[in-house]
Amino acid sequence: MWIKIILAVLLIGYVTKAVLTSEPAKLSPTPTPTLPPQVTLQPASAEDTVRQFISLLSSGQSTAAAEMMASDSAVWATQFAALTKVSLVSLSPATDNSFQVVLDISPASSSASAPIPYYGYAAGQNTRWISAVRINDQWKIAGIATGP
Repeated sequence: MWIKIILAVLLIGYVTKAVLTSEPAKLSPTPTPTLPPQVTLQPASAEDTVRQFISLLSSGQSTAAAEMMASDSAVWATQFAALTKVSLVSLSPATDNSFQVVLDISPASSSASAPIPYYGYAAGQNTRWISAVRINDQWKIAGIATGP
């Protein structure tokens, strides 16, 4: 009986020593999946830029629309935020990078007291000429006018 116990202790000691002194198994690292680079969709043309701009206004993203402007976006963001509804009625080319656009608009009643009431928009259809310009390989909205 003692022999069995001694043999068991020796066997346990031998196995423990073998485990502790042996080199750990080398596992091949799990490959990290590579994700495609973040894709930012840039409009391909002046018309695409104008359409994307109007789409942002239509979905209530006044800040994002203002960031598409070539000039002071903070001023534009205030004006765009005062439009409660914007929908595109028609868009037709006026020049290479300028488009006659008819928008159906609902201005916020709070913008009645703006420096220019309702920031120059009336409830219903409004015709505007929107022009785009390419700056550093990126299309921007150069201006919005009431005439060509």
